[in-house]
Amino acid sequence: MISEALQKAREFEEQYGAFIGAEERPLFHLSPRIGWMNDPNGFSFYQGKFHMFYQYHPYATKWGPMHWGHAVSTDLLHWDYLPAALAPDQSYDKAGCFSGSAIEMEDGRQLLMYTGVREKRREDGTKQAFQTQCLAFGDGKDYVKYSKNPVLGEADIPEGFSRHDFRDPKLYRRKDGGYACVIGNRSDDGSGAILLYESEDAIHWRFHSILDRCYNEYGKMWECPDFFELEGRKILLVSPQDMCQAGLEFHNGNGTVCLIGSLDEQTGRLKVRRSIRVAPGGELEIGETKTEKGVRSILLPPSTLHILKERHKSAMTRWIFPCFRASSLSFCSTASSEFREISAYLTTRSHSDSAGMRNSSVVMEGSYSLIFFAWSMRDVAIARGWHSHSA
Repeated sequence: MISEALQKAREFEEQYGAFIGAEERPLFHLSPRIGWMNDPNGFSFYQGKFHMFYQYHPYATKWGPMHWGHAVSTDLLHWDYLPAALAPDQSYDKAGCFSGSAIEMEDGRQLLMYTGVREKRREDGTKQAFQTQCLAFGDGKDYVKYSKNPVLGEADIPEGFSRHDFRDPKLYRRKDGGYACVIGNRSDDGSGAILLYESEDAIHWRFHSILDRCYNEYGKMWECPDFFELEGRKILLVSPQDMCQAGLEFHNGNGTVCLIGSLDEQTGRLKVRRSIRVAPGGELEIGETKTEKGVRSILLPPSTLHILKERHKSAMTRWIFPCFRASSLSFCSTASSEFREISAYLTTRSHSDSAGMRNSSVVMEGSYSLIFFAWSMRDVAIARGWHSHSA
């Protein structure tokens, strides 16, 4: 049963999204159907298509009560919009359906796990947010929220960690067939931490460990974590807030950090052997990765660049773009020649070319490398020969 709030959002985007013509949209990046987008959410491969959800406020070109927008693609270059997937329509998420992730369950359903935000009014009249983790089940288009939401709440947070900053669950399958998720949090010293939870069925969850915490070394609140294995090493990506500037890095206060190490299976703690700042300029924040055909090779962050003019109060201010492991540009057999051509061009651009690529960072450890890009539409135009280098 679709709620009134979700139906309203779907009707609005269907009606007003039609006013934004193809010529006003990015040629390469995913933009919101209408209104505002920020964090990518629920990047997954389901029923033969890549699904990308995103933080979404359809009614204005500024941040507002968060919905989940939805688009699908077969090649990560051409995207088709689907109706909004989630709206803040329940008591536990009335203040917003914040970031989360998606996974296919054994029964064939697609599971969305997201942060529900509710607000309580203090005695002085101000509001205080409380964040919990919630589930929704669907068929790739329509989703039904779990009747027993939230599945993780205040009682599931260890002592000394925040009930107010508890968000952005990233789901993944354990090697034993069970499920796990990492969730961003803020510890009692005010700095970022990642909490690890486990489940046998992806519905009933239990706290497992404090995966890692930064003791104020890397900013404050850690948002949108991702945790995966690559070449035998454990990789934790986090997006810290309020970073202190370090030379040319983190000058805008936010960024992404890659922590490389191993997992102590008994304690559930990450033993960090190396930390790397991703995208030195600080414009790469909040990414998602996806494993497809055994290759973990995609990072989809939101760009902080601003594009296009306002039309019918629906100007798009951000977009999401794909980034690939340097050795795996042709990882997907369905990737078009146009996509490979653009990707190959972008990988040859110099890191120091300030006129084009905004930020790049190569993460090298042992025998593998990850390359992260943040590029402008000018680069893509040049790659396709649409404009000269002097344009």
